[in-house]
Amino acid sequence: AGNFLQNHDGSTAGYRAFASTGTKVVFNGTGAQTVSFEHPNAGYSRFHDVDFLSSGTVTFTTDAAFNGDVTVASGSTVTHSSNGADWDVNGDLSVSGGTLTTKGECDVAGAVSVSNNGAFNAISDYPAFRGTVAIGSGGQMNAARAYFYSQLPEVDGGTYLVTTTDVHGDTDLDHDLTLSSLQDLEVHSAAYLEIGGNTLVVGRNLVSTVTD
Repeated sequence: AGNFLQNHDGSTAGYRAFASTGTKVVFNGTGAQTVSFEHPNAGYSRFHDVDFLSSGTVTFTTDAAFNGDVTVASGSTVTHSSNGADWDVNGDLSVSGGTLTTKGECDVAGAVSVSNNGAFNAISDYPAFRGTVAIGSGGQMNAARAYFYSQLPEVDGGTYLVTTTDVHGDTDLDHDLTLSSLQDLEVHSAAYLEIGGNTLVVGRNLVSTVTD
């Protein structure tokens, strides 16, 4: 299995040494692989669509930007080498049977799906979800806190183990949601939560910050 390294020759053009505009990159090695960028940014060097299909662990040693969709398939393990390595996903994120462990910010603009006994573990920093989040079919999400900007998570056959669900944008609840006795819900002062005709059960603390 080979590694991925983006670097440049010092010129301004070198910042875009790897700037995929639609090509899908597939990691399908049988051994350990590493990924690193010298200039990770959605406008500079970045991935578009990426499939992780490898049986070995893929480790990111730097930040990474994805202008398309990311899939972590069954049997794949994707992680970061140290705290503070961020992911910026401008498409959808699917963890279907694999394991994704982030150790920096993970900002996802599109839909998030965790299913087929897959696991999304956020360590040392908090993920931000700007689209829908669905956890089903044995999927599991683990985090100390997660920011939601449009929809609260839909849990159907999976496990949602986020200690603090943080409503950080104008967010809707279009399904029932139950948070356990170990889970809090916080509504940020600049946001609102619309429940409609659905049922929201908060097992521990409900905090809503109001400012004049």
